[in-house]
Amino acid sequence: MGSKWDIASQEVSNYFSSRKFLLVLGIFTIFCLGSVYVGYDNYQSSLERFASGNTYGEAPSPPELIEVFTPLISFNFPLAAGLLAIILSYDAISGEREKGTFELLLSYPVYRDEVINGKFIASGFMVALCLLFSLMASSGLAIYLTSKIPGVSDIIRLGLVWVGTSTYMFFFLGLGVLTSTALKTSWRSLIASAFILLVFVAMPLLSNLVAGFVVDSGPEAENVYERRQVFSESVSKYSPSVAYTEYSKKVMAMETENSTLRESFNSSVGNLIYLLGVTMVSFMLSYLFFMRQDI
Repeated sequence: MGSKWDIASQEVSNYFSSRKFLLVLGIFTIFCLGSVYVGYDNYQSSLERFASGNTYGEAPSPPELIEVFTPLISFNFPLAAGLLAIILSYDAISGEREKGTFELLLSYPVYRDEVINGKFIASGFMVALCLLFSLMASSGLAIYLTSKIPGVSDIIRLGLVWVGTSTYMFFFLGLGVLTSTALKTSWRSLIASAFILLVFVAMPLLSNLVAGFVVDSGPEAENVYERRQVFSESVSKYSPSVAYTEYSKKVMAMETENSTLRESFNSSVGNLIYLLGVTMVSFMLSYLFFMRQDI
């Protein structure tokens, strides 16, 4: 052992031999499959209502493969993907400290920065691998339900979702390592990281509540609703969860019909750059805090 790659290799081996990891991966995959099934079931329900004449309008065309991923990307990934990343990182440092193995690790001819870099590499690899596995399983279910083979555009869109979701999860990896380093016990790290995740996910709701107190709503106030909406959107856009949701919706063309792949990517690249920026910040803070802390 003497480099970050050796440490990363050992960490990956530990993940694959961990029952906790296999259990979390299984639950995450089940959630993904369930979300895809819900997306298809929602369409089927809508189709039956149209066909029975209970609603106005023409019956929709057979579901596109991309359409059934809407619940997965809009509701599942912002919370579940962030939680998966936290579970894989909340005890990265505190767990070693609690088991008393950190001093043994540092007794090897290895620099301290290689320890945390190796843990970042291993956690990032496992997160991306778990996400890829879950997306492939979900795509297989979607193909089975819709009897449609994905086109090149569909594959590229799902690939972009994988890139954006991986970046989003990398942010919470950094957050988990940061709280694991700053707090003395793993359970405190888990609670703190999970609380921050919930705040980010609920940011649109929280910002709306704050807007009700901040924005003047007196008898002479004008355009109160519009100004509250502007305030809420201005605050929410700084949440990584909101930025990720916006990115995914644009990439998958959920809110713009007949949007080309190039148009979808061009409209979403700003959100991806923001996610990359906050991810780098979370990694840098974790690195600096770890390097300056007495172990």
